[in-house]
Amino acid sequence: MYPNPIKKKLHFDFKGFSVEKMNVFSLVGSSIFETKISNQENSLDLSFLSPGIYFIKTTYKDGDTHVSRFIKE
Repeated sequence: MYPNPIKKKLHFDFKGFSVEKMNVFSLVGSSIFETKISNQENSLDLSFLSPGIYFIKTTYKDGDTHVSRFIKE
């Protein structure tokens, strides 16, 4: 994912992995945003978020998950 910190859009490159969905969580663990992802998508518009620290959970089609942290300016 890049850039970090973000201003409007968070870009990503899945390098051939099949992604099912992505969830954005606040620092305290509240779910803020969830979206299903198609292989053609390579960015999320997160301009609606307030400045702060967030987590994004990526769920792959095989059931694996990955959590990353990002900062919204």
